Amino acid sequence: WEALFPLLALGNHSCIVNVTEMWIEDVVFVRASRPLMGGTELCSSYVELFAPLLKRRKSFTPFCFVCSCLRCQAEEWLDASIGAASLRSEIEQLKQKIQ
Repeated sequence: WEALFPLLALGNHSCIVNVTEMWIEDVVFVRASRPLMGGTELCSSYVELFAPLLKRRKSFTPFCFVCSCLRCQAEEWLDASIGAASLRSEIEQLKQKIQ
């Protein structure tokens, strides 16, 4: 589909969503995922919501965008503090040995 949805375009990205979008053909429904106060910014995810930080960040590369929502900041801090990147590398190496 190619279309212009000006009201939908007012929403923003966050890896901690407060709305979900449901598409039925050329109609989109936006529903709050929890009670929201008036004036709250509406945020949905532009990428795979359950993907790890590095995969989510890689999804934004073509758009020259780096997400800095609270979730990404927290995951970045955890990765740095526990050395998660090296753990991921070890897991990948073990997976390749098993296959």
